[in-house]
Amino acid sequence: MAVAVALSLPCNARAQGLYLGGSVGATDIEIGIWGPSDQTTTYKLFLGYELPKFVGFEAAWVSLGGHERTRLDNAEGTLHTDGWTAAVTGRVPIVRWFALYGKAGYFFWRTRFEVDWSWGDPTMAGSRSGGEPFWGVGTRFNAGKFSFLGEFERYKTSELGDHKVFALAVRYTF
Repeated sequence: MAVAVALSLPCNARAQGLYLGGSVGATDIEIGIWGPSDQTTTYKLFLGYELPKFVGFEAAWVSLGGHERTRLDNAEGTLHTDGWTAAVTGRVPIVRWFALYGKAGYFFWRTRFEVDWSWGDPTMAGSRSGGEPFWGVGTRFNAGKFSFLGEFERYKTSELGDHKVFALAVRYTF
């Protein structure tokens, strides 16, 4: 009961200002028309600014990795997806050193399919690009100017796939 009362108390939502960070994680993809695939490592570099209350803005470059052994019609190869994001962020401070947050924005993506020349039709190689909305949720632990984050983000790449990313991040606030 004491924990519930402590968590319900309002906390100071002071501005964090300009921040820079990076993350590493795993993406699990449902490829749709491209066939099944496996998990792979994902990377992200991000830059943002938190306003005085609960809102901020963030831009990021995201690499959703290379999924090997992906089948497309008569070809097998590696599917690479990366892109840029622009998002609005929101946070709910629970205690001074811990907050929950979410983000919603737009993902400007590019997907490349590289055919394994030893197996498959090389004319199936190519790339597609586009833009889709994305969203994410997470937890943030503050330790001075550094913050440590646990994130879940969901990216769509049109009919190419639905990427679910679980990542750990570190950020530095200036």
